[in-house]
Amino acid sequence: MNIRGKTDSGFPVRDEFPAEILTEDLRSEDQYTTRCCAFFAAIFATLEEVLKKMPDNQAIAIWTDEMCDMHIGSTRRAEFFAEVKSNYLTVCTSDYCNNSFEADIGRS
Repeated sequence: MNIRGKTDSGFPVRDEFPAEILTEDLRSEDQYTTRCCAFFAAIFATLEEVLKKMPDNQAIAIWTDEMCDMHIGSTRRAEFFAEVKSNYLTVCTSDYCNNSFEADIGRS
């Protein structure tokens, strides 16, 4: 994940959703802990979904190739993090994140 600042235009480009969740609008330690737990639960759920769609003996290699394509315009990284965002919002609308702030942070 590339979580560089919003104004940093270096390479590789910033992964917007992970950067937003992990570095922006940081309030209390408890809120940040909840946000991180929900985020990583979403990462692992998404990874499981993605890997299950690939051949067992090639899944990790294929996923690594897709995620390591850091060129501008690479769609697979963006698609993966869009899926993570969807799963994050699902976690945050469950009983786990009972604070509307946690669900709202990913909606931008």
